[in-house]
Amino acid sequence: WIKPEAPQLDSPESVDQLFSSLNAAIGKPSPRKTARILIADGNLDLRQEIHRLLSQRYDVEATPDGQEAIKSIRRRIPDLILAKVDMPHVDGFGLLQAIRADAKLRTLPVILLSDTSDEETLVRGFEAGADDYLMKPFSARKLLARVNSHIELSSARRAAAEKQFLLETVKEQNHKILALMPTGVYTCDTQGRITFFNRRAAELWGYEPKLNDNSQKYCPCFRMWAPDGTHLAPENTAMARAMKNNES
Repeated sequence: WIKPEAPQLDSPESVDQLFSSLNAAIGKPSPRKTARILIADGNLDLRQEIHRLLSQRYDVEATPDGQEAIKSIRRRIPDLILAKVDMPHVDGFGLLQAIRADAKLRTLPVILLSDTSDEETLVRGFEAGADDYLMKPFSARKLLARVNSHIELSSARRAAAEKQFLLETVKEQNHKILALMPTGVYTCDTQGRITFFNRRAAELWGYEPKLNDNSQKYCPCFRMWAPDGTHLAPENTAMARAMKNNES
């Protein structure tokens, strides 16, 4: 399965050197040994070899089939899954299907391992939602490179999701505070569409506008005029100009 190559990967130092060279090539620092990888493979020899190789850099758990892998995932969600296509009980496709069907797990990166280069199996794997595919035979260097790449991508996706969650939480808290203010408050997006208003604002307007409505930009219920008496369209008001030009 795994091609022999130099240097021999029998020590943490040699694996560190290989990771350093891989990361230097892509301009990224070596990953920390905090990422968790789950291996699901019915082949004991290959399972042990992959575990030996990756455990020098990552927190690795190995399971003999997809059924046990699903139990492990439920206990503790990994950062990456390596799954053999052909396994007893639940095969790689069944495991992948279970992962993609779960809202909490569907973004987990999955690399499928196969002992066949059959194109139909390859296409089926990607159609099922596999992130990558390794076919026999593959080298230790190739395996490490793929794992390293997907760990980096997984970390970036997780950071983006956490940032978005934080932004949404702050936005929700701000809206709760603004909703209690005795003065009328409303917000617009960069296109001028109303994205929030409190009860006092609705009382002053005399109605509740639809949120994100293109026909009610920059609060058109207020009629404004220039000093010469010319009526100002909502998009030409001071507020609209300030928002368009990112001014306060």
